[in-house]
Amino acid sequence: MVEPFGPPPSGAEERHVLLIEDSMVHARLFMEALGLAPVGRFHVHHAKSLKEGLSALDDHPFDIIVSDLGLPDASGLAAVPAIVEAAPHIPLVVMTGNAELETNLQAIEQGAVDYVRKGSDITDVARILLQTIERHRLGERLERRTEDVRAFTYGLTHDLKSPLISIDWSTHELRSLAEDHPDRDKVLAVVDRIRHAVHTADDFIKEILLFARADTDLVLLRPVDPDEVIRHVLDDEEARWRQRDVHVKVVSLTGATVLVDLNMFPHLVANLVQNAVKFAPEGGTVEIHLSGAADGQVRLEVHDDGPGVDPRDRERIFRLFERAGAAAEGSEGHGVGLSIVRRIAERHGFDITVGKSPLGGACFAVTMPAIPADHGTATRHHGRSRDREGVWRPVSREGMGSST
Repeated sequence: MVEPFGPPPSGAEERHVLLIEDSMVHARLFMEALGLAPVGRFHVHHAKSLKEGLSALDDHPFDIIVSDLGLPDASGLAAVPAIVEAAPHIPLVVMTGNAELETNLQAIEQGAVDYVRKGSDITDVARILLQTIERHRLGERLERRTEDVRAFTYGLTHDLKSPLISIDWSTHELRSLAEDHPDRDKVLAVVDRIRHAVHTADDFIKEILLFARADTDLVLLRPVDPDEVIRHVLDDEEARWRQRDVHVKVVSLTGATVLVDLNMFPHLVANLVQNAVKFAPEGGTVEIHLSGAADGQVRLEVHDDGPGVDPRDRERIFRLFERAGAAAEGSEGHGVGLSIVRRIAERHGFDITVGKSPLGGACFAVTMPAIPADHGTATRHHGRSRDREGVWRPVSREGMGSST
């Protein structure tokens, strides 16, 4: 263990640095200069090889790792994935002796968070280390807060669902007792209102849980034919639109393939369809268009012939609990569905917009990059994720020209 040189700034917090550098001369110069830097206070542990550095991780707590890319037992970028795998929760800064930007960017792609060049001004280097440590700590605090919010949401919704289940069961008993009541019809009407309120509250709880998942779950991208997802969603949602006598039809589909998370993307499609059905008039029409473009994009559009969305509200309607405009008055919903749609789109890196439909109502459009149809590898997105199976069933492409 080598102590930093020079007097530390008064009251400064000491940061622990693991320096992996095979050259004793370069290591000594780095530590001496870092000790004299006017910002920060650093306690440096020097390891002369990757193996020695990985061993030090078991014995000492470090705030940051600084590693040369030219080590005797790991030349070039080979050290980066080894360090990231061994210490995924400690930020890694790589140190290079050249100005090759491509190499530095490749190191970041493999898990390093930043890079410094040998011979750089030590004050700049110290600032990079301090900023990297603070960004990492902030990220950890935000992650803990996200986990706390998620746990609170799950706990609260679970506690709310229990009494709802009890009330729902009680309505069955009330319905049985009402058979012999002199005001049977009035009692049954009250029971039906109670059951409707219970189901509305249960739907709201499900929406909040889905929003929490869309905001915090890791995204596992798989190559998928979106036509099949649409057909599956329409099968599940058929009762909802037939109850309102709304005609839902698929106008066009494409054989393109997109990368989506199968636990999230079907909810994006379902919520767009539900929203269109909700605002379409009795006997109205909802159309689904899926098309490919020359620029390699796939565009999903959901049209309705309802009142549309005022241009002033086209951003606001995607916010949580917002229900914009006169069209929302008297309609069912909690202002969560479109927030879920936008969050899922953002987690996938998709663009979503709302405009005016040729049918007279709203047109919600999601733009997704297409991929080659033979792309068969699952891709982890926004962090590490365990492999898991999709939640929907594949369906036949026969008869996919229109809805049933």
